[in-house]
Amino acid sequence: MDGPAQIGDWQKISELGSGGFGVVSLWKNITNEDCIAIKKCKFLTNTVLTERQKERWNKEVHIMKIINHPNIVKYKDIPSDLEAGLLRYNPTLLPLLPMEYCSKGNLRRVLNNPKNICGLQEEDVRCILEDVSNGLQHLHKLKITHRDIKPDNIVLQHCDDRRNTIYKIIDLGYAKELDNTVASFVGTLHYLAPEIFENVQYNSSVDYWSMGILTFEVVCGDLPFLPLLTPVERYLCFVC
Repeated sequence: MDGPAQIGDWQKISELGSGGFGVVSLWKNITNEDCIAIKKCKFLTNTVLTERQKERWNKEVHIMKIINHPNIVKYKDIPSDLEAGLLRYNPTLLPLLPMEYCSKGNLRRVLNNPKNICGLQEEDVRCILEDVSNGLQHLHKLKITHRDIKPDNIVLQHCDDRRNTIYKIIDLGYAKELDNTVASFVGTLHYLAPEIFENVQYNSSVDYWSMGILTFEVVCGDLPFLPLLTPVERYLCFVC
């Protein structure tokens, strides 16, 4: 049930990544070289998904459609023939999420390069922080909190200036439209703000804690706060 390798003029090139219940594939038009990244649910039935997971998926698609910012990966209209072909292999009936393809990979891959074991060059750090900050400010103006900022969710796209790279936030699967505050334990443990660990009310400021962890990592090449301990062990060190 993985689906075909080609639909009309569109050819599946590779899988770009896979998460808890979604997979992102790269499709390329063999006629005009156009590329599109498409996220779809990887399960064979929707009975294994909770109503909350389905709601989160639909919310991500909704949020992506309304966002238009250079530092957030863009929603991209999917050609009708490609959409029709993919929907035949979509038993969960959850909507597809078509996005622009960012050809230079993600920030995690950059950090994993042995030459960056002690962190990135200052100019690259400045560009990363400027772009991530701008993207977060835009989300927060829309009252949207990302809740999963980390190197894996920052991708690199080619541009014609500034070291030929622009950085974009991806994966709004945990993003939430906040009216005031929430208390929900989501995200990636190493980057979670203390408020989330404590299971207390929090707001969009949790994104800036995660960005602080990311900042330390791109500058130093490692996580802060006793990196050899688990996130929970680190947290207990500070509250005990």
